[in-house]
Amino acid sequence: MISTLTQNIVISLIVTGITFSVVFLLNYLHKRNAITNEVSRKVTHIGAGTLYLALYFYDDHGHLSKYLNIFPNVLWTGILLWIGQRRSPDHGQSRVVLDVMTRMRDRNELLRGPLFFNFTMIICGTIFYKTVLGSIIMGTLTWGDGLAAVIGVRYGNQRKIYKNKSLDGSLTFLIAGILASIIYTSILVNFQSVALFKFSVMLQPLKHILQTKRIILASGSPQRKDLLRAISLNFEIIVSDFAEDLDPSLYKENLSQYVIDTAEHKCRHVYNELKLHENEKKNVIIIGADTMCSLDNVVYGKPVDGDDAFRMLKTFSNNTHQVCTGVCLLHGDTKRTFFETTDVTFGDIDNETIRAYVETGEPMNKAGAYGIQSLGATLVKKINGDYFNVVGFPIHHFCTQLKALLNSEIK
Repeated sequence: MISTLTQNIVISLIVTGITFSVVFLLNYLHKRNAITNEVSRKVTHIGAGTLYLALYFYDDHGHLSKYLNIFPNVLWTGILLWIGQRRSPDHGQSRVVLDVMTRMRDRNELLRGPLFFNFTMIICGTIFYKTVLGSIIMGTLTWGDGLAAVIGVRYGNQRKIYKNKSLDGSLTFLIAGILASIIYTSILVNFQSVALFKFSVMLQPLKHILQTKRIILASGSPQRKDLLRAISLNFEIIVSDFAEDLDPSLYKENLSQYVIDTAEHKCRHVYNELKLHENEKKNVIIIGADTMCSLDNVVYGKPVDGDDAFRMLKTFSNNTHQVCTGVCLLHGDTKRTFFETTDVTFGDIDNETIRAYVETGEPMNKAGAYGIQSLGATLVKKINGDYFNVVGFPIHHFCTQLKALLNSEIK
């Protein structure tokens, strides 16, 4: 599997290569009079800003490697400063840059608009990385400002409202800026992470303690991984090899104990696999979790095939079932276990809809055969309790238990 660092390096190099390729292509077309100087400038402007969307492909959880996204901008900033401040005759690559990015091949022009644009992308790629504000700034600056100049020059000569600003250009700036901001935000911003920000605040008093701990998630669940990363918890994943074969019939009506015991078994398996020395135990926290659904005291885990998924969903249709997640925290010789239960009510779902949903493949490998965070949300009429518990991990309850676990270490 490709590492996070490698992935982010590859994406950064690809984007960098695209920027240079576009500049040389525009210069080639300009020299052959296929495009005007103004067109090359605007394509450069809008193209560079559109490449900001490449942030979508960066792995956010590679610590600082996600900031490799600004490498192309840092490189171009250096190029612009170097060419803009030189006083020797134009030659080679400097001539290409001047032809593509300036109106009159004026070096000082590189130190204004193009340099400002790169500085803005650097700020939005670091301080405002994948945030609503960063998306709005880049969407507006790229498409609002980029198209406003084009429309204003072409159609707005007779409708000036302030100096060289036209009504046509101003309306284009407003409309294109809003539309682009919506598109950029929808692509780049993880709104689940925004919703989970308050939980990361809960862990702030533990920040200095958690930095000294080796935190291990004993689960391969993508949902749990994403939820924990969304609250800025640094951890590694070691998937437990526990077979999850406890007999549900032994627990009868006590589903909560079933999921807690399964979660603890996952933790113990990873704990034993690590073979920690005595002095290492206090610095390791292992997180185990298990989620099951139940209706009328019948337990529903992950479907074994499409027919099993159909059966589960048909049973849940027009009924209220329970989603229960058990969590175990192992910290040295200390163990804390807890559970969270949420009532989920499905609407009246016809067979055709269930089959169509099963055919998407989403129900597989999910307790209860649906994912409330995705297409499965369309099946849910209402919930009573913790939404994130239904996704796969009760974040609020986890944060309170983690604080209690480490309370003695808080100074």
